[in-house]
Amino acid sequence: MKITSIHNDIIKQVVSLKNKKVRDELDLFIVEGYKQVAEIGEDWNIKYIIATEKEKSGKLKKLEKLTAGNSISNQKESIVCENRVAAKATMGNESDGKKTVVYEVSEQLFKKISSTQTPQGIMAVVEKKKYDMDEVLDCGRGCEKKKIKKNIFVVCDNVQDPGNIGTIIRTAEAFSCGGVFLSKGCADVYGDKVVRATMGAIFNIPVFPECDVAAIIKKFKDRNIKTYALALETDKTLESCKFAENSAVIVGNEANGIRKEILDIADDKIKIEMTGKAQSLNAAAACAIAVWGMLNS
Repeated sequence: MKITSIHNDIIKQVVSLKNKKVRDELDLFIVEGYKQVAEIGEDWNIKYIIATEKEKSGKLKKLEKLTAGNSISNQKESIVCENRVAAKATMGNESDGKKTVVYEVSEQLFKKISSTQTPQGIMAVVEKKKYDMDEVLDCGRGCEKKKIKKNIFVVCDNVQDPGNIGTIIRTAEAFSCGGVFLSKGCADVYGDKVVRATMGAIFNIPVFPECDVAAIIKKFKDRNIKTYALALETDKTLESCKFAENSAVIVGNEANGIRKEILDIADDKIKIEMTGKAQSLNAAAACAIAVWGMLNS
């Protein structure tokens, strides 16, 4: 279906999803950009796709993960792609069975609803995915299958910068961490800046938003998963620490670090030794260094 008006209900919904409250109410979020859309896994439910005419006839046809090898075909006013990723789209009567509706819009209209300065002409509205926390904690990401010697989890305590959250998720996925746990004070994982910063990693690793960190640490302790808090107020360095096979690293707020009540219940505190004049590291950089160090200790 071709949409021409900014007042169309689909367009209104896309605009409304820029608001966290609406995202939480509808359990939907926006994925924008060719690479990000292409990374959406088969077990994620795509409600619908919006694309400009140029992208509809170009890059969209190359999204084999979305089309499952089938070509995109025109059906009257709509363009639908055979989609093993998504179940039946809930908006628009054009969808049938396991097909996802692709709405075509002009470049001008796309620019009005895009969150980027240089839109790529394609976005998807995707249903949030719920993970079983106990299952993730018990199994990680299948360490035996991936031949991973250590199973590491990442906990973010009030990390507020969207770029940091996105990069931490991307880092955790790159190192095959078991999952990422975000406290209630963290940037929203489904916000457009965070989603873009993950570069598609959000679809390949379990992420748990708005967690009670103290409760998560208790779950870790119940499973003998050792927790290591990144902090400056300690003499123990990353290089000198011998990490447990099942462990978790806690990363704190950009300005204030980890809350005292969380530091007090962590199993250990470690710091990244620096030889320069900088007093601290960016939260995402610190997380990347810590996870690499934990894997190679």
